[in-house]
Amino acid sequence: MNDPRCTVTTEGADHAVIIEGRAAPVKGRERLAPFVRAYKRKYAWDLQPDAEGYFAVTPSRAFAFIESAEEFGASATRYDFPASGG
Repeated sequence: MNDPRCTVTTEGADHAVIIEGRAAPVKGRERLAPFVRAYKRKYAWDLQPDAEGYFAVTPSRAFAFIESAEEFGASATRYDFPASGG
């Protein structure tokens, strides 16, 4: 991966959560097993842990807000995560 910087966000902007960070591939059944179990429990969907395309994001900054004018001023927030030393 040439540039691991990434942004992850929710689908809807009315209650937005935006995470900035660095992505790294996650491989191996053992490392993916907790994620696969949690995903199946929540979504009733069997993921294939041997497939490629799984990434872990180490966050550096997060933003969140409620879009409506009456709530935006009180809901907008930003959090900077401590550097992980990586």
